[in-house]
Amino acid sequence: MDIKKYSKELKMDRSYDLVVVGAGPAGAAAAVAAGKRGLSVLLLEAGTQVGGMGTSGMVSSFAPMSDGLRPIAGGLALYLVEELYRRKATGPQVDPSYWLSALQRWVPYRPEELALIWDELLEDAHVAVRYCSRVVDVLKNDEGLLDSLVVSDVTGLYAVGAKLFVDATGDAQLTAFAGFPTLRAGKDTKNIMPPTLCALFSDISWDSMRFSPSGNQPLRQQELLEKALSEHHFSHNDKHLPGLYRIGKSTGMMNAGHLFKTDALDRESLSQAYTKGRKLIREYLSFYKTYIPGCEDMDLLSSAPLLGVRESRRIVGEYVLNYEDYKERRRFDDSIGLCAGSVDIHIYDDTEEEYQRYFDEFNMRDRMQEGESLSIPYRALIPLGAQNLIVAGRCISTDVKVQGAVRIQPAATVMGEACGEAAALALQSGVSFPAVDVNRLQEVLLEREAILE
Repeated sequence: MDIKKYSKELKMDRSYDLVVVGAGPAGAAAAVAAGKRGLSVLLLEAGTQVGGMGTSGMVSSFAPMSDGLRPIAGGLALYLVEELYRRKATGPQVDPSYWLSALQRWVPYRPEELALIWDELLEDAHVAVRYCSRVVDVLKNDEGLLDSLVVSDVTGLYAVGAKLFVDATGDAQLTAFAGFPTLRAGKDTKNIMPPTLCALFSDISWDSMRFSPSGNQPLRQQELLEKALSEHHFSHNDKHLPGLYRIGKSTGMMNAGHLFKTDALDRESLSQAYTKGRKLIREYLSFYKTYIPGCEDMDLLSSAPLLGVRESRRIVGEYVLNYEDYKERRRFDDSIGLCAGSVDIHIYDDTEEEYQRYFDEFNMRDRMQEGESLSIPYRALIPLGAQNLIVAGRCISTDVKVQGAVRIQPAATVMGEACGEAAALALQSGVSFPAVDVNRLQEVLLEREAILE
């Protein structure tokens, strides 16, 4: 590859107490929490709305909020679900048991309403939000601390400084730009979990979907999917179908179609995934219209503007949350929240062996049971060697299996809120993120109605 040198003097924007990069549930929660504590906060987002996978990605369902006995995601995460329900923006089948006591129950909702709720929370917390703003590099001072970020937006390139930073990019971009250790899927691991491009649909007769085509027995969607595969309805042989989720009277969100071998950190691979994803959406639309009762008039409203990336890059933190921790349902002294997600490692290819591997892991072996959850340690949010940088979301320090359990919206929101509160304590005490008094952080989180044990 040819090299061309480039240098430019950058205009410095004003400096903030905290800059958060990425406005998914992790970043938005961090910004809201810090803003409520009186910090000057800037939230930078490459897309055009808050909520990340839950809005732009159209993965409009809060994965398990409860351990089957009680809520295990409190604070902002619980507020969001309750507020969606209050606004009648959850699926009409949803009642409070979905987040208070149901085991492994997803809470589907209308993504546009969640974006509005986040907008209101950020405005109330006096957070400055900039969309269409992508961080392209970081600058450090003589002491090795992050000093400022190089941002690209409609005005060109500029730099913005802060005392503290939150990496909520999902891809651990800030951490990688700063030179702290990370692990990349497909490079440091054998496989990459495939992403999915989700979509919204209308004109679904949900009542009719309860029964099989004969009308005299419950609908078994998996059987009909395998029938369609045997009849060569698809361009692939993918037996793993997350499914269609009801979000309104006749509307639904579809999470279907795996984009195998996609590297979300490679520009060509990422671009091709969007093109192929839109084609796959049409294949699944045809499948539902042809094989599933109640979907004969189903119509595509929109494909997601943001690809549903499940795995890309993770930080190497002060602690690596691992599969043994998961199996033991471990509790940590520095817990900042709980997660009841199952280890959800989607199929890596469309072979029968891969589907059986996934099915056994997800349904038989690595699934949280009633009353079970895993705590998330504060140390897993701090990149090794970092002082004024903390991380939240699917790119925290875990192994592959645990990443497949914590990459859900409730857990990301819990992590983000903890990062925002930690930033406030760090500035108040004049210490780095690793030196934050975790006991005091836990007290503050409990004041915000977090659930830590």
